[in-house]
Amino acid sequence: MKELMIKLLAVVLAMFCLVGCGSSKNEVPPYEGQNTLGYGYMYDRIPDSNESYSNEEMSFIQKGILAWARGSLLLDNQQSEDLNAQSFDSLIVDADDRSRIQDDRANTETVQIDNMAVQLQKAVRTKYQDKEVGKVHCTIELTGQRNGQDMNRTYTLVLLIHYANSQMSIYEIGEIDFTEAGEA
Repeated sequence: MKELMIKLLAVVLAMFCLVGCGSSKNEVPPYEGQNTLGYGYMYDRIPDSNESYSNEEMSFIQKGILAWARGSLLLDNQQSEDLNAQSFDSLIVDADDRSRIQDDRANTETVQIDNMAVQLQKAVRTKYQDKEVGKVHCTIELTGQRNGQDMNRTYTLVLLIHYANSQMSIYEIGEIDFTEAGEA
């Protein structure tokens, strides 16, 4: 009887170990910054939300995106060596999107932006591992000259942002695409 109890106890302990080890594989690793230690980007794990920002907050977010876009979005190849270009590239989650933006920049010898406008389609707040984040779907329209030719370009983006106290910063660019006027 004593031997049976010891075997039963060993089986129960083995089951606890297996269950405990198996559940740790399902846990989401902590966010460690942009694609560090193989954890990937926060954008890949962000939960959906329907909690929209207020109109006042959206106005501040829109202004923040506009200020960011003026200094980061379309750079010529001389500016591409700049720290802003490198940090902009590091924000882009998708490797194909990043490559397309870098190729476009490499083909941009000169750029002059005359007008830029931001429109928010959707801006919701959510949490990721106790971190307040926002997910913003927006378009940025810009006009000006690129390589001596008139340009009318529209960027479509999904951004992960931090917004607090009327201040906005961008964590990651989950999606980015652009079209020129006249493209289908």
